[in-house]
Amino acid sequence: MVAGPRARVRGRGAAGALLAELADKYEALATLGAGQPGRTLVRRDAMRAIASRFPAALREWDEAPAGAIAARQAEVDALLVTAAAAPDEAAVAALLAAAPGWLRHGAALHPLLRDVLAVKRWLAGHGKRAEGAASARVVTPALVDAFTAWRALHPGWVGVELLPEVLAPPGGHVAELAFVEVARRHGVSVADVKHALFDHEP
Repeated sequence: MVAGPRARVRGRGAAGALLAELADKYEALATLGAGQPGRTLVRRDAMRAIASRFPAALREWDEAPAGAIAARQAEVDALLVTAAAAPDEAAVAALLAAAPGWLRHGAALHPLLRDVLAVKRWLAGHGKRAEGAASARVVTPALVDAFTAWRALHPGWVGVELLPEVLAPPGGHVAELAFVEVARRHGVSVADVKHALFDHEP
């Protein structure tokens, strides 16, 4: 069986994996939009699955005008076809880097959000056993040691230096740390990232 563009791109470096995951997201959102409306168990489970794998995607979906998700899905799928024909991983990365802001920012955001939320959950569980550090909003040597050991088994972008901000996030929202990191990586403001993702303007 010949692999489709998504399967071919998924194994072509970090950019390819991000692009394929983005295609998964818009497929899931399109399926959700086409499903039976109302508070059904199937719809609830689908929304939970999307929120778990793609944090912030439901906000994007909620705020999208008619046709916007389908348009984004089509654009991602078209880029996948182009990326599948690219000569190497560097070319795939260049394609993603040249993509519209909503696409670049979205591709970067979801893995970062998943990691910072995983760290928050770890702190809520293990941190409280490490000399009450989480409840006290204090990073102690015991917490650092425990986190370092956990991080070695669960690699991610949140390092020890960010623990104080995860424990006491800016504005009270730990997700904001991921938006700040996307903005830093892409050389734009947090407002630019959110505008591109959620305002659905050209």
